[in-house]
Amino acid sequence: MILNSIRLTLLSSLLASVTFSVRADTLSDLKNVLTNLHDDGALAVEYTSKYTQNRGKQSDLKTKKGFITLSASYNEKGLQVAYNKEILDKVALEETLKEQDENADTPTLNAMYRVESSDLLEMMSAAPSLLRFINKAKFKTEKQVQFQDTQATELMFDMPLESIITDQETRDHVDDFKGQFRLLVNSNNIPIESELTFTGSGSAYVFFSIKLAQTITNQYQLLGSRLVNTGQSYSRKQSSTFGQSDSNGEKKLTILADNNEFERKDLTCKL
Repeated sequence: MILNSIRLTLLSSLLASVTFSVRADTLSDLKNVLTNLHDDGALAVEYTSKYTQNRGKQSDLKTKKGFITLSASYNEKGLQVAYNKEILDKVALEETLKEQDENADTPTLNAMYRVESSDLLEMMSAAPSLLRFINKAKFKTEKQVQFQDTQATELMFDMPLESIITDQETRDHVDDFKGQFRLLVNSNNIPIESELTFTGSGSAYVFFSIKLAQTITNQYQLLGSRLVNTGQSYSRKQSSTFGQSDSNGEKKLTILADNNEFERKDLTCKL
C-alpha cells in the first residue's frame, strides 16, 4: 500500500512537471514569435476612432461624443498622419461653434484631441508593445478553445498593478487592484485576439476617492512579418467623489496597402 502510494505521488509529480513544461514552451514560443516579427516595408491604413462618454452627477449627466476618420502611413520616412480638407473644415466649424456655446456638439474636435501618434504606431506595429506587456504579466493557465470555428490556444495572465499604472506616485494611492489578461493565439502562436480587464479603487487626500473598471479588447492580423492591431474596443466605468463616468469606444485600422501592394505598384511604374 505504501509502495503504491509512493508510485502515485511520483506519477502525479511527473504529470505536473510535463504540464508545466508544455505551458512554458507555448509561452516561450509566443515570445519568440513576437521577438522575430519585423515591421519591414510600407503600410497605409485608414484609421477610425469613435467614443461616447457620459459623465457628471447622477442628476446631471452630460454626454460627449467623438468621431474621426483619417489616413496614416508607415514607410522608410517613418509614421505620417494625414488630415484631409474635410476634417480640417469640420474642425474649423466646430471650433467656431464651441466659442459661441461651450456645450456645442463637436465630435470631430473631441476625437482629434484623442488621436495620439504613439497609439497609432502601436496599432500599426503591435508586436513590440504586446511582448513588453506579456513580460510584465504573470502566466496562469492555458487551454484549447474554439474561436470563430477554428482551434485556438487561450493563455491567461494575472496583471500586476505596475503593468497598468506606470506612475509610482499614482500607484501609491491605489488601495485595491485586480487585473487579468486573456490572449488567443493560432496554431502558429500568432496572436489573434486579446482582452484586458481590470478593476481598482483608491483614495487621495482625505476627500477624494475613486473606483474604476475597464475592459479592452484587441484584434490582430499578420501582414507579412508585421503584426497589426486591426481593431480595439473598450468600455470603462468610473465613480469618484465628484461624480461618475461611463464611456465606451472603438478604434479600427482598415488596410489600404501593405508592402506587397507598394511593390506591385512600383513594378507597374517601372514597366
